[in-house]
Amino acid sequence: MILIIGCSASKESEEYHPKEELFPYHSSTVNVYSIERKFNEKIKESKIVRGQSLLEKEAFRTTFQYSLVDSIPEPLASLEEIEIESSEAGRVFVLDVFQNEVFEYSLEEQEWQKIAGQGRGPGEIMFSKDLVYDNNKLYVTASDTKISVFDCTFTPCEFEKVINTSEIFAYSSIIKDDTSIIMGQYSKNSQMSSNIDEIQTLFKMDKNGNISEPFGSFYDIRNQWMLIQPFQSGKVRAVNDQNDSFIQYYDLIPELYYFEKNKLKKKYQINGFNISKRKYIPETQELFINFEDWSFIDDMSYVNDNLQILVIKHLGNPRDTKSGFEWDESKDFYLLDTKANKSTFLGQTFLNVEDLWFTSHNIIQKVNNKFFIYNYSIDNDM
Repeated sequence: MILIIGCSASKESEEYHPKEELFPYHSSTVNVYSIERKFNEKIKESKIVRGQSLLEKEAFRTTFQYSLVDSIPEPLASLEEIEIESSEAGRVFVLDVFQNEVFEYSLEEQEWQKIAGQGRGPGEIMFSKDLVYDNNKLYVTASDTKISVFDCTFTPCEFEKVINTSEIFAYSSIIKDDTSIIMGQYSKNSQMSSNIDEIQTLFKMDKNGNISEPFGSFYDIRNQWMLIQPFQSGKVRAVNDQNDSFIQYYDLIPELYYFEKNKLKKKYQINGFNISKRKYIPETQELFINFEDWSFIDDMSYVNDNLQILVIKHLGNPRDTKSGFEWDESKDFYLLDTKANKSTFLGQTFLNVEDLWFTSHNIIQKVNNKFFIYNYSIDNDM
């Protein structure tokens, strides 16, 4: 099955995107490290076992210390596309990206509460993209040039203010007191223009919301506006509390970009990643999306100043069924050490059996439509 975006079909020349030579930062001369989809040779585990929980895998158990805290009711969110965060105090936050709603669960009060809904008024959100919890604040980044801030001093969180990102259509952010990093899109010309130039993706923002010093690289669309949408989605994630190091990634590009003091210092290339090729006809600006095996970067979670959890989602075996188009869905989990520049493949989950979300404080597990929350810790000398 092929989905066509654009005008009528054409016999003109064809291109297939993304192309490696057009990747962001392709010409940058920095060190490149590989993220391998294979188990550590020192670990007895040698293969992926379908149906086995990731928490039971040897690679996971030798890396993490974890304990079950409690079961929790199913979130009120639609679960189609969600972002999850949590706090040390046993509070879980869920952003429903499709419905533009935010929910909070407290282990103490044992119930879900809705703290934000869809709309354009104070405390309401539209076009939500990302959710970050940091220092008792909850940040919802949206592509309508707004970041909604919720104060989580008390339960439930309460709306505090909106940070306006000016003309930047933001889809991820790292918010700090003095200087913040916004990942988004800005062009001097309209997005629908046939002559798009000077697209920026990373911006510094001061404590007053002023945007300055654009930097960063975008997929080289060669002034073809139809190529913006597939390759614009991604995130920025802090690597340390000082905010002088962070990682940027695009969902459909198998690379991570590591910055220090706003300068690209190194790249990580992800192996075992099925790149979704889109057929594009420049003359008619038609974009064809092939339904085939494909992968994307699902999430990256901060563990400590050296360690990140990287999650790659795979969709395979596409098929047209009576209930709609379906794939087999799975997730690969890696522990990335950005100091030693090495990664540990923790294993894979099959979403019809188990789903997992990592935050800085907890693991959220879904098994048979039941949800569980775990505390975890990790040995820095992995």
